[in-house]
Amino acid sequence: MQFKRKTDIFRPYRESKDYFNMKVGARCQTPSGAFNGKGKTEMKKHSVFRVFLAPLIALSWTASPTYAANGYPTVAIADYVLGCMISNGRSREVLERCSCSIDVISSIIPYDRYVTAETFHRMAQLSGEKGVLFHQTAPARNSTAEMRRAQAEADMRCF
Repeated sequence: MQFKRKTDIFRPYRESKDYFNMKVGARCQTPSGAFNGKGKTEMKKHSVFRVFLAPLIALSWTASPTYAANGYPTVAIADYVLGCMISNGRSREVLERCSCSIDVISSIIPYDRYVTAETFHRMAQLSGEKGVLFHQTAPARNSTAEMRRAQAEADMRCF
């Protein structure tokens, strides 16, 4: 068998029955997964979307994170409220108290110091020598103490 182009080496496989019965492959398929017979024409439309439009949409979603009025990203606020609700109960009242708590903390501690304190807190939970660096050094102690003071203030105001 003589091949004219590099893509011709796949011709025996393309001509086989398995090529048309596969669910995922080079041929364009309908949403149900069946071969729709349109082949390359529809494939070009989809590839234009994948090459040009999909990255632009993804870039617009990730280009600027959403920040609340207090300067904390919405993800950090949601993470704190979710953790607070898990530890205090899952009710509407606890949701309001936990959101109040993160609002008080955000009024006391700027976001960059909050991230530092949260990082020290999470890394201090490591066992062995790795965790020692994150709870016995002076910056770790200062950051943790600042976070505890802010949380105590938030507990006094909200709980």
